[in-house]
Amino acid sequence: PFNENTKAAVKDDVFILGYPFGLTGGNIFPIWKRASIASEPIIDIDNLPKLYVDTATRPGMSGSPVIYKERRQVTLIEGN
Repeated sequence: PFNENTKAAVKDDVFILGYPFGLTGGNIFPIWKRASIASEPIIDIDNLPKLYVDTATRPGMSGSPVIYKERRQVTLIEGN
């Protein structure tokens, strides 16, 4: 309920997690690769809610999750 105002835009950073060339970030952890949003998130591509990102990926990163971290203030609510 706290992310309803998230607005991604062209030029924003995203991170692609993967195992390029089978490498790890230590133990079982993936390598984090920075990418830029390269298409307008508010416009559907091929009638689907998808967008393009731009980065130099490597074999082992196909199908990797993409994480968007928005930089904005948040309000913390104490639970009972």
